[in-house]
Amino acid sequence: MPLTVNALLAVRDLHLALVAGATGRDRVIEAAHVSELARPGEWLHGGELLMTAGVVLPTDPESCRGYVRDVVDGGAAALGFGVGHGQPHLAPPARWWPPPRRPGCRCWWCRTRCRSSR
Repeated sequence: MPLTVNALLAVRDLHLALVAGATGRDRVIEAAHVSELARPGEWLHGGELLMTAGVVLPTDPESCRGYVRDVVDGGAAALGFGVGHGQPHLAPPARWWPPPRRPGCRCWWCRTRCRSSR
């Protein structure tokens, strides 16, 4: 049985929260990768859950939108952004979401809350 975004969100021990992209809940996740690259899109093949903590990500709004476009254009099924205790960000940067609304946008965001940040 394939793993969907909705099934991943349902795993309570992961403490995931959907931030944007509710229409993508039925997407199938074919692989999971962690990346701190500024432009990971060229390394994606499609269907990935791409996870990042945002260590080297840009801070200006246009560059942030460019990062999202790069991930979407790379074919990722989902984008996870790790936040909380021990991570560079306590929440996904507000200037990143909701993702740009454009035809074919396949990106969604989730955020995690570790036990110590609840």
